[in-house]
Amino acid sequence: MMNPSTNTQTTISTHPEALTGSTPSGWQIDPAHAHLCFEVDHLGLTKTPGFFRSFETTLHLDDENIEASRVAIVIDAASVDTGFELRDESLRGPEWFDVKTHAKLTFESTSVQRVGANQYLILGDLNVRGNTAPVSFHTTLTNRAFNPWLNSHAIGFVGFARVNRSSFGMAGYPLAISDVIELKISVEALKKI
Repeated sequence: MMNPSTNTQTTISTHPEALTGSTPSGWQIDPAHAHLCFEVDHLGLTKTPGFFRSFETTLHLDDENIEASRVAIVIDAASVDTGFELRDESLRGPEWFDVKTHAKLTFESTSVQRVGANQYLILGDLNVRGNTAPVSFHTTLTNRAFNPWLNSHAIGFVGFARVNRSSFGMAGYPLAISDVIELKISVEALKKI
């Protein structure tokens, strides 16, 4: 688990059993509404979906100046889930995520740029299997609302990115599985009143 190194960020676990910590502005990630998903094309017939069941986010959210915000994500590689255990066991193995050697995947933002009224480009570095490549998340601030059940202000973001799995040393089965992986992250952040 990441530990906050200064008072400008706090580790927020997205595990459903915990909602702890807050940013300096008081925002917390709602673990019930934080999802990290992916899709990959199979033979041009279907897109196989998957997600990670366990990840932690360190967030500095400046809701009045989104461009000043920062995010870091640490993903438990062994938590990969595609809904088919035989495939998931293979994904945890040495040909793919190699979780015994590389237990974590990480993303750390390097900049946040406003590109539209509620559109942002989050640039950062993704590390998988010890290989790092730049990633651009095209992100939408979906809404600002009040959550009456939690008595909190809420803000939502959805981000999409594409990465090449071969950039991370996962190049197997090129005739069957697309090199391009589509990523999606959805989060809601809460601020108690």
